[in-house]
Amino acid sequence: MKITKLPGVDDEILLELLSNSIHTGQDLLEYTSSEELMKTLENELLTLEELRRLREIAWEMECDDEKIPKSIDSINPDLRNMLYSIQLNTGDLPGFSKYLSKELLEMPIRYFRDACSNVLSRRGMAEIYELSEKTINKLLVYIDLLETYEEDREKLYIDFTRSLFIELESIADVDTNRALKLREKSVHTIDELEDILSSETKQIELTKQTGYSKVILTNILKKASDAELLPETPEEIKTRLSIDPLRIIYRYLSLDNDKIEEIWKNNASPRTLKAFQEMTQTVKAREEIAKRAAMGGNLEVMATVADLLSIPAMTPWDAWSLCYSGKDIDSVKSLAKIEFICDGIIQDVSFGTASTSRIIPYIIAARKMDTGFESRFTPPDPVKPTPKETIQEGGRISLSEMLTQLGKGIGQAQRELDLNALEMQKEILANRDLSEYGLQPTWFTMPEIDFSLKMEYDVTGARMEEGTLEPRHVDITPMNAKYKIVSGTSIKEESSLTIKFVPVPPIEAFVQRREVPDMIGMTVEETEMVLAERGIKAILYTALNLPFGFTASDDKTEVTHQSIEPGEYLGIGERLFVLATYRKRVQSA
Repeated sequence: MKITKLPGVDDEILLELLSNSIHTGQDLLEYTSSEELMKTLENELLTLEELRRLREIAWEMECDDEKIPKSIDSINPDLRNMLYSIQLNTGDLPGFSKYLSKELLEMPIRYFRDACSNVLSRRGMAEIYELSEKTINKLLVYIDLLETYEEDREKLYIDFTRSLFIELESIADVDTNRALKLREKSVHTIDELEDILSSETKQIELTKQTGYSKVILTNILKKASDAELLPETPEEIKTRLSIDPLRIIYRYLSLDNDKIEEIWKNNASPRTLKAFQEMTQTVKAREEIAKRAAMGGNLEVMATVADLLSIPAMTPWDAWSLCYSGKDIDSVKSLAKIEFICDGIIQDVSFGTASTSRIIPYIIAARKMDTGFESRFTPPDPVKPTPKETIQEGGRISLSEMLTQLGKGIGQAQRELDLNALEMQKEILANRDLSEYGLQPTWFTMPEIDFSLKMEYDVTGARMEEGTLEPRHVDITPMNAKYKIVSGTSIKEESSLTIKFVPVPPIEAFVQRREVPDMIGMTVEETEMVLAERGIKAILYTALNLPFGFTASDDKTEVTHQSIEPGEYLGIGERLFVLATYRKRVQSA
């Protein structure tokens, strides 16, 4: 349980706890387990009396799971998947300084996270890498911020980690010339300077390199720390907490700096995934870049991965796996064509990724997108054949053929009337305004059709060579304007057609308005009950993928995806797909 969830504790106390490497209730219990340990924390804010009070709160919260706010378990599985990927390291974090990345030896995030699991291990990390304990704490909190859902990001944590990214030059009271000289020696931020001054070896080395005494350096740090900072804008916070996966793609392809420079040659855009997607939309553009950077087919792979990353929540590893799945997935459009249901049964579409349950939401999302990406392997649209010249024969036709065609024509007409009403009904159900006004299409039938045909007829037959007679048949010639001209007759006869259209009540299943509920977070049992109440039949796919030691039961399942948005009406013939997985209970850091 994060310490920010402790009730009755103000922000000033919480920040003091964070600065002392106490992130969770368990950390607090560990650090206050004896009077000796509490005395190491004691100061004006954290008095012994206050520490005892905090211990009682933490103990009560840790022992009573029902009192823990459920939001602490809301971990973004997609970001966690990316952060824990072996390919992502500290140098890939947005805005992360080269100094810290170098000190941590470009350490993979997953290793850093696991190595800082408790107070003692965090202190050990600080000693091994000659960083201050405060910096290690801030890095850990910052990674926690990246993992949690947007709505769970806490202002206190955001403010606590901000100094990791504040450059010395941005502080008005800090001497600009000195800040520039420090920057030349790879000291960019307030925290970097503080970290160097916390190590005697690093401080002596920096003094030699810059000619600044420890007093001068300490004074710069004091001015920077005392300076009043402007509050961050929402956009600045979003930028600081957003990972651009482009660098991860570079690493997948083992691209060196020279190739990266060639890719972006003559392009002044910020080097982001979005900019790369825009400049690789067409086959021609990709061919030019591949030729310039001498990348061959690797550029095509890179562009495909980038296009797949347009899909919401798609992770770099999943995009990479889909690209190499052997299923000709070379764009969002091709992924959308993958069928994952056959005869009502969910097919295995894991394609070498984590699981089918991860890929199906990608496919559904892809079907609603059009990225404009031009696939190299998509065949051109088939050329429509030029209509042949209609050859019109004489007016003679057999009576049986005429009656057959007449019956087919009547059936086709009724079918078109029904399809037209059905399409109108679909449009109404898809438009909430039209639906709520109670509009309905008119359904017609044709109970009576009176067709009076004026014609000439002949009864014909033929004798075969072997002497047998061919069955006789009736040939007719409709009496129309063409017949009159050809035959030269002056008889005035006209055919007539009378059709009676009658509106009929629509089929109840077609006009019933069934609103799709919000099932996200419900158990399988709750979902089935809610859908049954509304008369909705859904394809419910349960993909538990249970971790070791996890026992399946309904209260541990939850719906994580539904193919139709809550509040929309279920269309005629439309299938509702619901995906359920096990309920995640991720331990807080």
